[in-house]
Amino acid sequence: MKVTTKYVMLTAVKNRKVYDLLFLDANNARSCIELAKADGFKTVGTKHGSKAVDVDILDLTGENVRAEFAAVMRPHLLFNDETSHLEPTGWSDDEKGDVNDA
Repeated sequence: MKVTTKYVMLTAVKNRKVYDLLFLDANNARSCIELAKADGFKTVGTKHGSKAVDVDILDLTGENVRAEFAAVMRPHLLFNDETSHLEPTGWSDDEKGDVNDA
């Protein structure tokens, strides 16, 4: 089953390191920037749009949908709207490569 959602991807800096932050079901970039700022990030770039991923109909949970989007878009951190926190995805800069390869 195809799941489509709007997203905002922020490029942000914290402690002199650059991170990609992914917000799913995001309506506007400004609120995402404010959430990142509350966690100590300074936003240096934004990208937004909508994306579709394939999810097994039997595994259609919020956690699985977030995992599929993280695998496709490869952010460093993903905002979990259930816990209202940015959570690490496990992607490093070495593993990320070109997002279009996924």
